[in-house]
Amino acid sequence: MNERETADRLAINELLARYCHAIDQHRWKDLRALFADDAQVDFTAFGGPKGGADMLIAFLRPVVEGLTGSYHSTASIMCNLDGDSASVRSAAHVVMTAKGSDGSEQNNHIGLWYEDELTRTAAGWRFARRTQKRAWVDAAVP
Repeated sequence: MNERETADRLAINELLARYCHAIDQHRWKDLRALFADDAQVDFTAFGGPKGGADMLIAFLRPVVEGLTGSYHSTASIMCNLDGDSASVRSAAHVVMTAKGSDGSEQNNHIGLWYEDELTRTAAGWRFARRTQKRAWVDAAVP
């Protein structure tokens, strides 16, 4: 592995981490900046949208802001670099905390795979396409 490939892999890992942190910290402008202008997403595996990044954020924002907390993490990252493009597959664990009908906090755990196509831009690596693939759900809150 040469220096450029090492730097690219580190930058891609950073992109995936920034995605998680932006959602959990409700930083919607920062989240949008992680996507290419013409990026497409497919989040239909969990009832989300299929379309552009702005559509995704319009969907996520009220959902996440309606929770008492959320936690996104990404692991098992496989990256195939091809010049200014990359194909990435990663595992994700999402915990969403909401108030139950009895007022107690209840957690939903979701396991999924992200299948991403990335592009290198002047601002760095960005999502060109992001697709969720359902793995499992452990839902405490209906």
